[in-house]
Amino acid sequence: MRGVVWLRRDLRLQDHPALTAACAECVDVIPLFVFDDPLLRSRQFGSPCVTFMISCLDELAGALLDQGLVLQWRRGNQIEEVIRFVEDVKADAVYWNRDYEPAAIDRDRKIQQTLMTRGVAVRTFKDHVVFEAEEIRGSTGDPLQRY
Repeated sequence: MRGVVWLRRDLRLQDHPALTAACAECVDVIPLFVFDDPLLRSRQFGSPCVTFMISCLDELAGALLDQGLVLQWRRGNQIEEVIRFVEDVKADAVYWNRDYEPAAIDRDRKIQQTLMTRGVAVRTFKDHVVFEAEEIRGSTGDPLQRY
């Protein structure tokens, strides 16, 4: 089975649930990072941020290569680029760690729906949080509404 691991805010090898699962379940694992054009053009994301991110990606690429994995880089609209890449490499599954920002949740949902309708399995994993919102329950067993 061929799996793509879509890397986003999780530029590390240690404690990386999506990468760990892909390596355990797939014969061929392809790590992917997409430079998001809207983010690169935003005023909040200046040159020092881009320079730092590229430095982190270079370091990660070397660490992945030490493990026999070659980091693939793309640039453009994340939805379009992830779907195109998955189709180009004929991946059977895509793995990623969840992002909890509202825009990211919407983006991820769109990608997941598109891939699943095309027969590509999607596996997502908890990351960046100790508990996800739906894991925290009140005395009635329902998710908490107020904190």
